[in-house]
Amino acid sequence: MRLLIWCPHVNLGGGKRLLTRLTLALAQQPTITKLRLVVPRSADLGMTHDKLEVISLKPAQAGGWLEKERWRSDSNPLHILRSRARYLRHQMTAPGLFHSLERDMDAVYVFWPHGVPYYPFQKPVVCTFQDATLLDFPEILGGRGTTLERERTRDWLTHSRAVVVSSEHTRQRLQVHFSDLSPTTHLIRHNILLDDKLTESSPALSTQFANLPSKFILYAANINAHKNHENLLVAWSRFARRTEYPLVLVGEGVEVMSSDHNLAANRYWRQDVLQGLVTRLGLQAGRDLFAYGYVNDAELNAIQQRAAATIMPGLSEGGGSYPVEESLALGVPVLCSDIPVMRESLSGRDAGVLWFDPYAPERIVESLNTLLDNYPQYKQAAEATRGIPRQTWSAVAAQYAEVFERVTKS
Repeated sequence: MRLLIWCPHVNLGGGKRLLTRLTLALAQQPTITKLRLVVPRSADLGMTHDKLEVISLKPAQAGGWLEKERWRSDSNPLHILRSRARYLRHQMTAPGLFHSLERDMDAVYVFWPHGVPYYPFQKPVVCTFQDATLLDFPEILGGRGTTLERERTRDWLTHSRAVVVSSEHTRQRLQVHFSDLSPTTHLIRHNILLDDKLTESSPALSTQFANLPSKFILYAANINAHKNHENLLVAWSRFARRTEYPLVLVGEGVEVMSSDHNLAANRYWRQDVLQGLVTRLGLQAGRDLFAYGYVNDAELNAIQQRAAATIMPGLSEGGGSYPVEESLALGVPVLCSDIPVMRESLSGRDAGVLWFDPYAPERIVESLNTLLDNYPQYKQAAEATRGIPRQTWSAVAAQYAEVFERVTKS
């Protein structure tokens, strides 16, 4: 089988990891003879395989959406959504662009249909909905943006030959939002772990992290609304041991909470909100919290190994959380939002996890105190989960290959 993979947007962090690992695992499937991966030119994936051809699309014009995808240039999701739509309309109406790319392929796999209009490919289409976050949390895109996202999602669900979801929770949320469609979905869970080569002991850290505290709680996430930094910051202001165990923040956009961030550089309303909240709560960067911005996989791995615990206060996730899974794989205890998708993804492997209501800062503080008062117990439980088998990427790719084979024969 020859497969065209289209990924119109590649998120730094989890999205990039997911795309690269799944693509390379698909390339190793015996039933797949060729992969053509189409990504934005700004995506630096750094992967090669004999079966893999990577095509980078240029922006439609100077200053197009691809340049604005970067957080340091424009991190407003609504602006990105609108500029991306303009770019995609141009690319899709270009004579034969996608039809020429799919001509010698057997099927098309759309890895990330969120936020992009449906394109009438001539070959059978399979798409994966990683989550329904943009519909569940309309404050991310605003009213008109959410309405547009709902219309686009409906088009993908209606016209795709098969739809894959990464969790039962995502399947249920799509059924709630599109009850009239009752879309048929295939559940294929991800293997969201760091590569083995990145789990070696005591990796070095660059001088950027020279001030990393000796004991800390880690939160790795961007600053989108559903990541719930607000309630976490409120909880931290009430956490009596915050100078002994400060909060370390990594991820796109969190650098706005560092002590040396320039206010004039803000381009997204949430940057102003989080900066203002840190000030109002009396939290001091460099003492109560440390914010480093986006870090690569190797740096994240090194920070995770040094953390006393990882905290995940998010209101929504797709098939699970990379930082949570990775921390448990490293034997690091986890404090986690008690939300359905996380209960689902950690079923049978949550001995080292303390659950809390993400909407209640006082519950977050209670879980922090419980962890620290009983740290040896939770550390031992987290260490014990390291030996529990996880699904391999090869097994994930095999399930995808079965879906691709099915749609080409139907």
